[in-house]
Amino acid sequence: MDKNQILWGDTVAKKIIKNLEKRRMAGSYAPTAAQARDEILSMIPEGALVFRCGSMTAANMGLVAPVNAARIGVDTPCVKTGLCVDCRSPQRICNMWSIIEGHMIKDRIHVILVGENLGY
Repeated sequence: MDKNQILWGDTVAKKIIKNLEKRRMAGSYAPTAAQARDEILSMIPEGALVFRCGSMTAANMGLVAPVNAARIGVDTPCVKTGLCVDCRSPQRICNMWSIIEGHMIKDRIHVILVGENLGY
């Protein structure tokens, strides 16, 4: 990434974190994936049991579902058309979409924004 992309990422992250705080959520910005990993590991108490789950991005909301469905070999309308549709296929891979508006317990949710491309 060039210096303009880095500056843009930092500026956008500050705005997003400010908006998260308005909704009683915490946020932080890690310029690299390695820094994000270190931050996540520092949040886990020694000996804690950890449940691993995925994250939701715009890509998960339909921008890459046709590519992923084709990659894993499922028979969905989006594989045939290359575009997301409101399908009811039993093999549909885009089944969940969650929006968290805030939380009643301050800082229970912590969002880490990463300043480098991690793929789609």
